[in-house]
Amino acid sequence: MAGEVSCCRECNPAKEVNEIRNKLLERSVASFKKKRKSHFVDESGVAKKLWLGLLIIGIFLFAWNEIGALLRKPHPNTILMERALHWLNGLLPAKDSGEGLLRSLLASNSAIGHFQFGLVPEAIHFLICIAPIMVPLGILLSRSRSFAHELESSLAGLHPGSHSTGSSAPAV
Repeated sequence: MAGEVSCCRECNPAKEVNEIRNKLLERSVASFKKKRKSHFVDESGVAKKLWLGLLIIGIFLFAWNEIGALLRKPHPNTILMERALHWLNGLLPAKDSGEGLLRSLLASNSAIGHFQFGLVPEAIHFLICIAPIMVPLGILLSRSRSFAHELESSLAGLHPGSHSTGSSAPAV
């Protein structure tokens, strides 16, 4: 091999540099190309498993609300909304000017559409649909690199054309 290197050096030094670079790239790619094993469940403590369980419950609750709304069946959002609005109607019975303003602020009863607007319906929507997913997801992402990596890997698997290059620069 020493004879080949000296021959290449005498012939063309750029060719030798190119061969060395290619060998280095092949070894580097082989070392980085290994599939990473799933470590989140193995490394998880009780707290991470609790947050993962809460995330799964939140996703189930969100799916229940969406499917129930599509099928026009009772779901947690409508049940809580009806009870809260019934409680507010008992609390604010008269439609005087001050109470009417308070009623429209807390729970605007729009006769035009099906949706209820106001602070109470929006708070219920946030607590039933958004918070049960976003709070556990945010905690898991901020406290567990393995969860974030596995989530990224599984989401990248959903879109075969996309892959992470590790930089924000576009691939050339």
